[in-house]
Amino acid sequence: MIPDSILLLPSFVIYTRVLHWGGSYLPLIIPQFFGSAVYIFLLRKNFKSIPRDLDEAAMLDGAGPLRTLVSVVIPQSIPAIATVALLYFFNTWNELRMSSLYLGIRPDLQTMAFTSQATPAIGFTPELLQTSAVILLIVPVVVIFLAQRYFMQDMIITGLEK
Repeated sequence: MIPDSILLLPSFVIYTRVLHWGGSYLPLIIPQFFGSAVYIFLLRKNFKSIPRDLDEAAMLDGAGPLRTLVSVVIPQSIPAIATVALLYFFNTWNELRMSSLYLGIRPDLQTMAFTSQATPAIGFTPELLQTSAVILLIVPVVVIFLAQRYFMQDMIITGLEK
């Protein structure tokens, strides 16, 4: 719930001075395992909207908690899970501040978003620069195209139009 800009200096000191993770991918990867409050609230709201009757019916049929989760809750939550996955992917794909902070000293480890912003166009032909920009832009479009069917699946499961 605390903005990233407030946590920037303390996290930088911890990652570089205490843990000695400067110039590696670890400061970019490890914090992502702890989740984001926005994604947690989005999933919680969706899980609370699933009728309790479905859980009780699965328990009466002899399903345990894991079976109820896998067979009842997750199929009802696929659109919300796909939304969180897409938000997380695009947040990570467009992340520039943290990668420039921790990987700016190691040009061999820089992310594609950082190198596309930081690399000057000197020595590139316009055609090569345009081609590389199109290749970078194709990845998010393909991800959206592949994930589109999970949004439509919500209408099929619930029978509601949005």
